[in-house]
Amino acid sequence: MKLKRLFSVLLAMAFAMVLVTGCASSGEGKDPVATDPLAPQQVLQTLQKYLPAKVLENLPNFRQEAYDNGGSWLTDKGTLYLWSKWSDEEPPETTTAHKIEFLIAEETGELAKYRYKSYDFVLDENSITMAQAQALVQAFATDFIPQAAELNFKNKPLDSNNLYDPGTHEGWVSVRGNTEYMIMIDLVHGLVESFEAEFLAE
Repeated sequence: MKLKRLFSVLLAMAFAMVLVTGCASSGEGKDPVATDPLAPQQVLQTLQKYLPAKVLENLPNFRQEAYDNGGSWLTDKGTLYLWSKWSDEEPPETTTAHKIEFLIAEETGELAKYRYKSYDFVLDENSITMAQAQALVQAFATDFIPQAAELNFKNKPLDSNNLYDPGTHEGWVSVRGNTEYMIMIDLVHGLVESFEAEFLAE
């Protein structure tokens, strides 16, 4: 019950910050929940299935910003949401301990990119098998990708992903039409550490 209360407080704080930041950045006083097909706090709440409670209870800092990389891929334009915690190292508030960031694409209103990254935040070991990782991939896809049942994720080397490390950080890929979906699993800590949906080059 204590964890649930703490997580409820975190979500309430995040929701309030999203409203305030969204109103300030838009200049029109609009509620982002009413305009974004996928609300950021909905994403954060769903991520509790794929990240330890310890992670979600230690992300006091929040930032929201418009993102435009000038390209035409799904991950090149949208709204970026970031939750983080400063490291305890000196000098204070200069190094990030860990963070969650995700992008809701402007073109689709869907989750286009997600990443959890720990720099010096201590995670508890929770090793999972490849079969368990595959199940985690399918569950994550069901939660965040429309018509996920049409997809068939295969474990593949992802050398271009800087998280990839055979045996400890494994990648799964599925392609539908001109979109490639990539999910990375941390086998040591039993969590989903990244997701990306990208148009394939023609």
